[in-house]
Amino acid sequence: MPVKESTTPQSAGSMVLAVVIALASTAALVVFAATQSPATSASVARRSRAAVNAAEEWAIWAPPKTTASQAGAAVTIAGCLEKHGSRFRLTDTSGADAPTSRSWKSAFFKKAAASVDLVDAANRTKLAGHVGQRVSVTGTLDDREMQVMSLQRAAGSCS
Repeated sequence: MPVKESTTPQSAGSMVLAVVIALASTAALVVFAATQSPATSASVARRSRAAVNAAEEWAIWAPPKTTASQAGAAVTIAGCLEKHGSRFRLTDTSGADAPTSRSWKSAFFKKAAASVDLVDAANRTKLAGHVGQRVSVTGTLDDREMQVMSLQRAAGSCS
């Protein structure tokens, strides 16, 4: 299809108007862009994608933090006592202070009871004699590790 030339002459006034509109639009765009970007690089911390990914991973997998009021307070947690090598652990935990965690089995949506490692350095409670039983343990809890103060048998055996 051939291009048809306009037979009406363009006035100089309409050309000037078109140039003024183009310059005004460009100036408005520059002002808008300047207000959207931060004034200084110090006001907004820019991180690489790797740093953002690392921060997200840490937030997901970091152990739960205890508050200062919880750090020294004695808590009671019930669970099944198991032996792992030379260490003891409560599984299937319950109680108001029992920690919870997310699992891939529930697609990380639901929180379930988390296991708690037990530390009884003086062997006062004789943990080895209660392996396989449901027990109630009282002690200080710090990041899923409990310093055992006392132990009571809660039920027969764990199934």
